[in-house]
Amino acid sequence: MGSSATEKVTRTEAPSRGPVGSRDPLYDKPYVDIDEWRGDPVRHRYVHGGFEGTECRFSVYFPPAERYEGRFFQPLMAVSGTENAANRPAMQGALIADTIPFAIESGGYLVESNQGRMVMFPGEDATIVGYRASAAVARYSRVLAAQMYGDHRAYGYVFGGSGGAYKTIGCMENCIGVWDGAVPFVHGCPLSIPSLFTVQAHAMRILRDKFPAIVDALEPGGSGDMYAGLNNEEREALAEVTRMGFPPRAWFNFERIAMGYTGVFASLLDNMVKWDPEYFEDFWTKPGYLGANPPESLLRARLQHKTTISKVVMAGEAAAMGLPVSMVAKFADSRSESPAAFRVESLPAKSLQGATLTLKSGTSAGHVIYVSGVIGDLVMIGFGEAHFQALAGIKAGDEVLIDNSVYLAAQTYHRHQVPSPDY
Repeated sequence: MGSSATEKVTRTEAPSRGPVGSRDPLYDKPYVDIDEWRGDPVRHRYVHGGFEGTECRFSVYFPPAERYEGRFFQPLMAVSGTENAANRPAMQGALIADTIPFAIESGGYLVESNQGRMVMFPGEDATIVGYRASAAVARYSRVLAAQMYGDHRAYGYVFGGSGGAYKTIGCMENCIGVWDGAVPFVHGCPLSIPSLFTVQAHAMRILRDKFPAIVDALEPGGSGDMYAGLNNEEREALAEVTRMGFPPRAWFNFERIAMGYTGVFASLLDNMVKWDPEYFEDFWTKPGYLGANPPESLLRARLQHKTTISKVVMAGEAAAMGLPVSMVAKFADSRSESPAAFRVESLPAKSLQGATLTLKSGTSAGHVIYVSGVIGDLVMIGFGEAHFQALAGIKAGDEVLIDNSVYLAAQTYHRHQVPSPDY
């Protein structure tokens, strides 16, 4: 909100029941709890509410009547958990910036929701965050628009990137007649996760010291041969990640890429271990897996290190320090702040990227999180759905074991997947 005071308007009473707000029986009791005019970033009427008996919350940003041309825009974040992203800066690709001015300048209102969840993880029913909550909010926004602008059906357009692109496609496929157009962008395919993460992780480990030479070869005036000076293992890693679609010119920013992708990958590792636990044992023991006959580089990279947490840094404090807070630390739970980093008593002289940090004492003993990177003496972290609710119990003095066995095994997981014939 800007310096101009908000102007309260009469509270809009939502219909108590029935198909007016939604055709989904789960979302049949919409309500509004905030209804006011705001001045920033442009003048608009802000309406906030939800659906009784559910976790679904929404925000709608209506332009003044003279700027309205009968349409709405609905961005879908890659993760669920917040209905208040439009007033924040663009966050690591989670949402395009300036969506409120964009919508109003385009003659429409903006719709956003938490996609039916208070947390960023989808839970057991993927249809909730996949399309059902978004559709319910879109439908009810038309009710609010008709109350404000007169009886009409607003044309609706849904869009999203990355995970939001998957949801955009899911919305259009499963909710005929709710939206009139859609723009999914930078979306993957059903094989993107985890293969495009794992192949990057492998390349990061093998090529970390060679990226400057690779980038230099591709720059104007360079040799053009990015494989020059690489040994066989390094050449194979670069060829593999390139064939999997990673653009070689992007390696100029490899340190930022490593921190960002590991923070996201951390949210997936729990499920990889849950769904395929045998792989992480087989990798180190059975012929045919890299870890059973490890090259020298893999042996050098492996680590186990016991230490103690001396300070817990929460997400807000880490952001204020200018640290690259992982996506999961930012968005894990809209109701409580998550830890984003730890200071520990000692660090090993090896790369901790992706390593599992297992709590060995304290109220969170037995739970695991993952290292997204190290900045100075701070260990930046990410985590998955299986353990994030236990993180509130972590305190200074808790003992931890840092072990990168799971992460090293995950780095060649893609080599052991057999796609269906259509791929």
